[in-house]
Amino acid sequence: MKESRLNVSPVVASILAFVVCSGATAQSPVGASQPAREVAAIPVFDTVVTEFAGNLNTLQMANLDLSYRENFNRLEKKDRLLDQRALFTAQLDRLKSFERDDLTVCQQIEYDIMKVESRLGIERAELALTHDPKSTITDAGIFHQPNGPAWYAYYLARWNGAWLDVDELYAFGEAELAKARADYDQIQTQLGYEDDDAGLARHLKTSHRFAHDDDTLAWFRSQQDVVWQNLPDLFTVTKGLDKAIIKSSDRGASFAVPGYYDLPNETFYFNRMSDTYEGRQADWLLLHEATPGHHYQIASSALEPRCPQRLPGLSYSAYSEGWAAYVETLGEQLGVYQSPEARLAAVEWNMVRSARVALDVGINAYGWSDEQALAYWHTNVRGQRHIAQREVSRMRRWPGQVVTYKYGADFFQRLKTQTIESASDKDSRSALVRRYHDTVVGFRSMPLETFEAVLPELLQE
Repeated sequence: MKESRLNVSPVVASILAFVVCSGATAQSPVGASQPAREVAAIPVFDTVVTEFAGNLNTLQMANLDLSYRENFNRLEKKDRLLDQRALFTAQLDRLKSFERDDLTVCQQIEYDIMKVESRLGIERAELALTHDPKSTITDAGIFHQPNGPAWYAYYLARWNGAWLDVDELYAFGEAELAKARADYDQIQTQLGYEDDDAGLARHLKTSHRFAHDDDTLAWFRSQQDVVWQNLPDLFTVTKGLDKAIIKSSDRGASFAVPGYYDLPNETFYFNRMSDTYEGRQADWLLLHEATPGHHYQIASSALEPRCPQRLPGLSYSAYSEGWAAYVETLGEQLGVYQSPEARLAAVEWNMVRSARVALDVGINAYGWSDEQALAYWHTNVRGQRHIAQREVSRMRRWPGQVVTYKYGADFFQRLKTQTIESASDKDSRSALVRRYHDTVVGFRSMPLETFEAVLPELLQE
């Protein structure tokens, strides 16, 4: 990143002046018997956090939208971008006054978040300052826009809270896709339709479908009861938490998803897009959107917050969506996935998410056409081929976001495995898994690398 002289507004100049002055006191001696940092860092650091949160509001940065076109439309004017770059640059310098290891766990999380947000803020400002507001932004995809590959790298980092290598990401998607296809083939054979895709499709078209919303609602509620009964096997946090409210959505075919979670109303909505609702999709969807996915994670983190929420409004999709995708792998332990068809539905969506990682890179980093992307989908994805065009269009409009599901899910699975393998007492594995899960849901989203760094200490608490 090129160094440049910082031109700032009077408002930001006053903020920077205070940053310099207060930052200087962080290293001032406060007692002869102890290092200054050991005594002074905690209160001064807390001030830095409070000021950073306030400065984010002062800068009035546009919220991130899923659509890259809308994000271009929201770019601020040059003077505001210079203010943002100056403030985030000063913030990075200010963080150098602290030794991360000397901070409490909660402060370490805040330290990392401020560092990640400052880096992202600088990158966004630098990219936006090179953007010509008179340039025409098209629907062709971010790859075909001015400085498109650099913007895509930024979006990947913004959504995932990490800087990812696109070639490594593509290889990861391909590897996960191969695993999902193998799982699909195994269940297809179990159902008696080996090498008979047409026969399997006919079977699934008539298998476990609900014609009425009342029947669908009753099934979702019964499955949630089953999950809740088995929850103590994998979690200890249940007291004070309520089950998700479940309702039928009236969006129908115009909203092409089988279900979604509405946070303000704490409600999971299932959405019937045709004459019937495909019941085999209910299990993975309930786990993802309700318990122990989005609803349970949000409710748990708010029940007894492990850390104060002093940096509001900052989230990392790879943490929340990654967790929700990860818990889909816990279905059999939680008492669902009792039919091969239900297990197959979960595998299908794992396959979709794996393919989307490779396709997102192909479309937005390699410049694939729709024809190339659709050919890749139809060659590799089974069971959900009818949504190919919808998904390709989504990735072209919303670069980077779909990666968060698989990237985050793989992270939580890998970290759980490492945690279990490092246990000294092998008989305590079940307790360690519960403690690991409780730790994840005890926090709101953070960069995944931060969670990995603080996990050992959190598990000891």
